[in-house]
Amino acid sequence: MNSRLVKSALLESDYTVCQKSKSVLILKGASLVALFLFLTVSAIAQSTIYSTDFGTTSGTFLSGWTASGGSTQHSASQTSASSGYSGASGSNNASNGTNGTATLVYNNSLSTVGYTNITVQWGGRMTSTGASPVFYWSSNGTTWNSVSFIDVSNNSTWALISAITLPSGAEGVSNLQFKWVSGSNANTYRMDDFKVQGCAAPTTQASAITFSSVGSSSMTINWTNGDGGNRVVKMNSSNSFTAPSDGTSPSASTTWANSGEQVVYNSSSNSVTVTGLSSSTTYWYRVYESNCTGANTKYITSTATNNPNSQATIATSAATDYFRSKQTGNWDNTSTWESSSDNSTWINATVYPKYTANTVTIQSGHDVTITVTDTIDQVVVTGKLIYGNYSGATPYINNGS
Repeated sequence: MNSRLVKSALLESDYTVCQKSKSVLILKGASLVALFLFLTVSAIAQSTIYSTDFGTTSGTFLSGWTASGGSTQHSASQTSASSGYSGASGSNNASNGTNGTATLVYNNSLSTVGYTNITVQWGGRMTSTGASPVFYWSSNGTTWNSVSFIDVSNNSTWALISAITLPSGAEGVSNLQFKWVSGSNANTYRMDDFKVQGCAAPTTQASAITFSSVGSSSMTINWTNGDGGNRVVKMNSSNSFTAPSDGTSPSASTTWANSGEQVVYNSSSNSVTVTGLSSSTTYWYRVYESNCTGANTKYITSTATNNPNSQATIATSAATDYFRSKQTGNWDNTSTWESSSDNSTWINATVYPKYTANTVTIQSGHDVTITVTDTIDQVVVTGKLIYGNYSGATPYINNGS
């Protein structure tokens, strides 16, 4: 076991390397937390800008790749095909020779315009006496910048190198280039499945906002996700929204504060339940797709089909409403009744009528059974009012007819 830490800023006392089927870096204490957060943030919903498996034709590199170094230079090889890590293609790999300087360059107008947080990654395999190559990037092909990275163990086993984050100078350039240089003491080093990623705004906005479980004080908002890795949902009492800014990640609360535009969701799923709403009130909702996190967060701010969209909460019955039966049932069951504040527009009742109600009508064809002891008032019966079938259930009528 002999893992290589290439130009790393980490102190040797802060890490331990274990090797089974691939290299694993285990950090202690705060270093572990820092690396975990770094890798998590860097990897979330990045877009792939370029990737290659080095093709399938042995001895031939794909367009943009050039090798130098004479007999020791890199070649497209099918020997020792990549395996053992997620995404291993098992096709050609870029392999340098032994005991000689070898340089491999990628230069093919790779644009990172519109992207931030540029990362690179590849699968690597190094022989028992091998040495890691020095890795460089350049924005112009003239000035080359070396980058520290943690390489695989030199045990002839394939492993995926953790994503390497490039400096901000690699962002927003029209021809990002890469170079690997193996020194004179290098033995065979193979690489495969090279990938360049970055943070960019999604291209497809969330759409089709719908509503379920709509009540008088809550509702569930559902939507169809776009192509982002995350989404922010805002609500308001009017169709007025301010798009979230790139580089921000607003806090969310699912309890409506009734104080204007509010973020109610900031995560990666496709529904949220909002509470604290007022009855008979229309609320508007809008979803924004995003990629990456923290300072690298990128939003798409366009609208889409049924995004934004609105929904009213259901009305509630007041104790002083008019009530009328809508079917046969028990007096104390709200499903027996409809209510109206004006004796004209009717809704499904949310309470059953008591003596504080306005006129209560049992309509023709409906049988309403008294099942509780309660006081009722102003009851008009054109159907049937039944009592005496329930022990202890006694109606007290104040002023009915």
